Amino acid sequence: MRFINLIVVHCSATRCDRCYTEHDLTTDHLRRGFSGAGYHFYIRKNGDIKSLRPLSLPGAHVRGWILLVFI
Repeated sequence: MRFINLIVVHCSATRCDRCYTEHDLTTDHLRRGFSGAGYHFYIRKNGDIKSLRPLSLPGAHVRGWILLVFI
């Protein structure tokens, strides 16, 4: 496994009264031309953590960093 020494946290711009699931994120990223979800993990509003992308692949936005999304 590659060496990981930093974590980048991305925050979605989702309104607090709307639901934006990991499926929605993956669909949006596919529409933008990515091969799938660009983030390694997705944290739901209730705190559940969903794994989306293998750690062996760089994130879509910050090459060489592991990415998280908080909603």
